[in-house]
Amino acid sequence: MAVAGDALTVALRRVRQALWYLWAPLRDEDVRWASSLLDVRLGALFAGMARPDRSHALRVARRVQAAGGDRDLVRAALLHDVGKPAGYGLFWRTVCVLLPPAPVEQPAGPVGTLAWARHVYAHHEQSGRDMLVAAGADEVLLDRVSGRGPERDSQMLGAADDLG
Repeated sequence: MAVAGDALTVALRRVRQALWYLWAPLRDEDVRWASSLLDVRLGALFAGMARPDRSHALRVARRVQAAGGDRDLVRAALLHDVGKPAGYGLFWRTVCVLLPPAPVEQPAGPVGTLAWARHVYAHHEQSGRDMLVAAGADEVLLDRVSGRGPERDSQMLGAADDLG
């Protein structure tokens, strides 16, 4: 019975995430808050994220802040999904969540194909890290975004992210 309950919980969380994705509220005050935490280059990466991803990142960052996360962890929360391209919309996200994980070595296909979507899903963290390195992010931020920082921080960011 616990397995069915867990599956239902996951399914309901995914439905809530899909609804948030469709609505994706962005308040000006939240965008200003995020901008105050990021330098120009990192702010440009944040601004380049799809609206739903920015909305999600802001919710995660606010949760991290409320849980006692420091400035670096809040910044990491704002940028944790920066590797997801703007064209990676709700349809592909849903498909990738429902399918078993793709093999890590699976090559990316042309943009807009299932192979591309599964590659993005499997590699968005590394893609985001590469983008952050190119933007001059410091090692502390890179470690926090990639989960290589303190265990407490990884758990806090993961828990905030899991809530959608």
